[in-house]
Amino acid sequence: MRDNKPLEEQAELTVRHHLIKHGFSIAKPSYDTQGGDILIIEKPNEQFSKILKVQSKGRTLGKNGTNVRIPISYVTDDFILFIYLVKEDNSDFLYVLFAKDIKQWTSNGKEYTLSITENSIEKEYMAKNLLSEDKISQIRELLKKAQIKKYTSIIIDGIFLGKAVNNTRAIYNNIWTDKTLTKPHIQDVVQNILEYYNRYDSENNIINCYILESNHFPLSEVIEMDMEKSILKSENHIIKVYKENLDDVISFEVLDKIERLINNENIILVADDKSYELPLNELKSKGVDIICVTFNESETRNMFVQFRWGDIAYPLGRAMGLEKYEL
Repeated sequence: MRDNKPLEEQAELTVRHHLIKHGFSIAKPSYDTQGGDILIIEKPNEQFSKILKVQSKGRTLGKNGTNVRIPISYVTDDFILFIYLVKEDNSDFLYVLFAKDIKQWTSNGKEYTLSITENSIEKEYMAKNLLSEDKISQIRELLKKAQIKKYTSIIIDGIFLGKAVNNTRAIYNNIWTDKTLTKPHIQDVVQNILEYYNRYDSENNIINCYILESNHFPLSEVIEMDMEKSILKSENHIIKVYKENLDDVISFEVLDKIERLINNENIILVADDKSYELPLNELKSKGVDIICVTFNESETRNMFVQFRWGDIAYPLGRAMGLEKYEL
């Protein structure tokens, strides 16, 4: 079977090149954006901005033709598809298709399919969808009409969370000497953080939770990390959990993820490290709003920022088996 990955990568690079060339601000999403490999952002320096989702597809056109499939759920008004087509003589073509174009394809109820042959690329449907100045103008117009959507994400610094569990356990063991505190489950921790500190209105009830765990400080030593359940369900939310195991410095990855998400995400940051202070306060000066969940006590707290913040001990204490009145 032919490995399409190099061509897919070339397709994405080609699309990125043309978008940047025509003055669009773009970003690489950190999460499942319903088909988006690239995001076109209207105002990258503002917390909330109009955004278009772009998917790129690379295909080689041989004698037997080729096809492109797109899940129906991806095809919304803010979705754009680029098809990068390479013929056997190495001539290439770049097509741009919008939702109205894709909806003309063959459908089986789950996905749309476009069959491409040597003959079909000469026909009007394909020819009129080649990248052109008119297509660029259509993208600009679509971006103007796009609706600003707000979603919520939780970003967890795994090193901090591990320390917080040990610190919280020590605090409540001293208070409730007759109680045996349980090992908290990550599902309960995340749901409790939302219950205590989610003050955002979101477009829907789906929340993305990113856990950035250091390979040198495994969370499983202090928290039940049953990651078979990558989608957690609570009374009010569906929480999609993405866990990343890293050898690098966690704070660098956390800050990078924040930069990628601030244009259409409300962010709840679970962290406490001096290295976050300057970047977070700079974001605050730009009008960005983040809720920080951190240590409360001054002797254990390392991060002092201008954002609203909450005490990590409350959601952890509940996850360890304590009642609200015992916190």
